[in-house]
Amino acid sequence: MGPLELLLVCAITSLITAAAYSIGERDHICNIPIVYLSPLLVYLPGSELIYGAYEVQRGHMVVGASRLVHALVKCMVMASGLTIGWQITGYNFIKWYDKDDPFSNDANSTIPFGADASYVPTVKCIPFAEDWNVKPWYVVFCGWNLVMLIPVLGGLQVRPRDMPSHYSIAYVSLIIFAVLNFQPGANGLPDFMVNIIGLFVATNFACLKEYISGAPAVTSIVPVLLVLAPGSVVVLKLLSLMQLSNDVGTTSGNSIDIASYMWLLGVTYSLGMYIALAIWEPILVGREVKSTKLLDLVKKEARHRASMIGPGNY
Repeated sequence: MGPLELLLVCAITSLITAAAYSIGERDHICNIPIVYLSPLLVYLPGSELIYGAYEVQRGHMVVGASRLVHALVKCMVMASGLTIGWQITGYNFIKWYDKDDPFSNDANSTIPFGADASYVPTVKCIPFAEDWNVKPWYVVFCGWNLVMLIPVLGGLQVRPRDMPSHYSIAYVSLIIFAVLNFQPGANGLPDFMVNIIGLFVATNFACLKEYISGAPAVTSIVPVLLVLAPGSVVVLKLLSLMQLSNDVGTTSGNSIDIASYMWLLGVTYSLGMYIALAIWEPILVGREVKSTKLLDLVKKEARHRASMIGPGNY
C-alpha cells in the first residue's frame, strides 16, 4: 500500500473530518479546512516547491523544473484524495450543515443539494480576526510554537544535541514572520513581500550558524520551510478548481491560474533564501578554504613530528 499512502491518508483525513463535523458540535465552516489540512502538514510539498524555484534561479533547470512539476502533481493528488474521502461521509454536507448553521447570516438562503452540497469546504477563516478563532496571534506563535517545533525537529531526525540551535533559528524566524503578517501597525506589507523577508531572515540566521559551527545551513532552514511552506494554499486552490469545473460556485480561486500562483509563491519564498545565500556564499567558501589550509598544516606538522620521532622512540 506504500504507493497509495498519500492518496489514502488524504482520503481518510477528509472522511474523518466530515464524519466528526456531522456528529459533533457545530463550528464555523471556514474552520474546516484548517482541521483537515493540519494532519497533512508533513505531506504538503511546500519545501519541494521552494527548492524547485531556487534550483531554477541557480540555473539547474532540469532539477528545478522536475521539482516544480512534482509539487504541482502532488497537490493534485492530495486534492483528489480529500475529495474522494469527503464523498463517503460528507455527501450533502453543506445542505444539512447550512440548514441549522448558527453562524449563517441568511436563514432564508437557498440550500444546495447534490454536487453543490458535497464539495470539500475550501474557504479558511481570516486568522486571529473573528470571535470563533484562536487569538491573539502571539499566543500561537510565541507560546504554542514552543511545543510544536519539538516534534517538527524530531520528525526531521535532528539530533537532540543539535536541537537548541535549530530550534532558536526556527522560533525567531516564525515570530518575525508573524509580526509582519498579524501585528496591527506592522502588517502593511504585501503577502509576497513578507514571504521574501521571512525566508531572508531565516537563511541569514542559518548561514551565521554555519559560519560559527560549520554545520550546514540547510538543516536549519528546512524546519522553517516546513511550517511556512505554501503547499496548503495550492491544495485549496486546486479543490476550488475541481468544484468550479462541476459548476459549483466558490468564493475564492475561481479565476486564477493555479500553476502560476503556485510558482509565484515558490519564487517569492525562494527569493529570500536566494538573496541571503548569495551574500553568504563567498563568506562561507572563504571560511572553508581557511579551515582546509589549517587542517593541511596540522597534518603536515603531524607527519613531520612522526618522521622525527621514528618507530624506535615510541
